Amino acid sequence: MKTSSQVTAVGTVIASLLLAGCSGAGADTQSQLAQYSGCVAVGTQELTLVAQGEDCGAGLVPVVWSGEAATEVTGEPGARGLTGAPGPAGAAGEAGRAGSPGATGSPGTAGSPGVAGAPGKTGSQGVAGTPGADGVDGVDGADGADGVDGADGVDGADGVDGADGADGVAAWTAVSAWNAVTPYTAGPPSSVVTHGGSAYVAAQSNVGAEPGVSTAWIAVASVGAKGEKGEKGDKGEKGDLGEQGAPGENGEAGLNGLMGEQGEQGEPGVPGAQGPMGPQGPAGPAGVSTLDQYFGQSTFGIPRYEPDGCTTGTLVLNATSVGGGPSPMGVLADGRLLAISTNQALYSLLGTRFGGDGQHTFAVPDMRAITPKGMSWSICTLGFYPGIQ
Repeated sequence: MKTSSQVTAVGTVIASLLLAGCSGAGADTQSQLAQYSGCVAVGTQELTLVAQGEDCGAGLVPVVWSGEAATEVTGEPGARGLTGAPGPAGAAGEAGRAGSPGATGSPGTAGSPGVAGAPGKTGSQGVAGTPGADGVDGVDGADGADGVDGADGVDGADGVDGADGADGVAAWTAVSAWNAVTPYTAGPPSSVVTHGGSAYVAAQSNVGAEPGVSTAWIAVASVGAKGEKGEKGDKGEKGDLGEQGAPGENGEAGLNGLMGEQGEQGEPGVPGAQGPMGPQGPAGPAGVSTLDQYFGQSTFGIPRYEPDGCTTGTLVLNATSVGGGPSPMGVLADGRLLAISTNQALYSLLGTRFGGDGQHTFAVPDMRAITPKGMSWSICTLGFYPGIQ
């Protein structure tokens, strides 16, 4: 059953939809209006478009309204897509540089946190502290006054001393704790035992007769009467705090918050550093050309440059190896490896662009395949550094 507030909220949504659909439409344009169907959430009043005739489900109210037919609108061009995977490798060539990565958009705003779960149950009460010690017994009362002594009687005359009697026998010789398997005798001497805090003398010889229960024993000393109850002692110190009870169970997790709106696109990121140069591809198949007979026929050795020198890293095509310089200042451009330690100026210009490990060696370009017949390409290694005269 829907409450009145729910019906009012849904009615407001439906009325707004009907007003929006009817705005600007007269009686003569009803045939041009399109029919729309949707489902309105009772709690959030959120509207979701659905196909006509589709069931909205529990908690949703179906609505139908008319409106102008939507016209097709061309959106703005989308962001540039990612670079596709590289195609099949073609003929061997110098690897191109990697393109800069596309900018990453900022993440959308996080949704509101869910409602906190109910607090856990209270832990059980801790163990009670140890009770305090008993109070000190009260002071005994004062003794009563002695009675008055009676008068002394008249002393009688001393009688005649009698003869000494025979030596008597001791009533008992030792006192021990009662044992159910020990034989006891009535004497003399009589057996004397202790049991239950009292002392007993055997009236009859026995084995296993318990003192205080059997008539075979006579009590000669008993536990004194229980004294009066002493005054209440002082209150004991407070006991230690009991251990903390176990934590209560966690409450149920709250519902997930609604997804936040998408954030604006972030500024373009800084271009990444250039990746390392990839390995050189395999050589392509040899081409067929009528010019092959005129190229690739290098015949001369290391050229000598003019006395004014050359610029380090420049290539020179020579038809002769004879120059005006006193000594060679370059090497053939035939792809050879050179030591970095003795050619640092040239390495700073070429790097490992044409080969080498970049730690100990580097390579010069190999121009043999495009060298005209009877000539040679050479590269200056000991000339002027570019930009320095």
